[in-house]
Amino acid sequence: MLTQTNVMKGLKILAVDDYPEMTSLVDDILSDTGASVVAANTGPDAIRLLMSTRFDLLILDVGMPQPDGLKILEFLKTTNPGLLRRTLVLTGMQYHNKTMGTLVRLGIPFLLKPFRIEELVDEAWRLTHPRALYERTCK
Repeated sequence: MLTQTNVMKGLKILAVDDYPEMTSLVDDILSDTGASVVAANTGPDAIRLLMSTRFDLLILDVGMPQPDGLKILEFLKTTNPGLLRRTLVLTGMQYHNKTMGTLVRLGIPFLLKPFRIEELVDEAWRLTHPRALYERTCK
């Protein structure tokens, strides 16, 4: 578990969920690691932010009103494939095979709600520091 303060200092994270309580929770957790978290509580707000701001990580709920998380992933596939590779899905339910298959096919990791704080921090760090993780596991 990564418990150090400032382990993600300087990183800008977009948290997207239709429940403000969830984006607030993600903000509270990841701000403690030094990251700057921007919240969006609708798909259109998320797309506007993705078009105007550079983010190091996207934390995304799949089950939102339209455009839902899958539409946002499709948008990223054509506009910002780099950020697509640095996306973590948080979901409150296991979806049917098509949705889960899409996440697996795109290589998008996911955490089921409720998740442990350590899981969120570790996965966020792994997605934003892939080389460091690779070097750490190869030693």
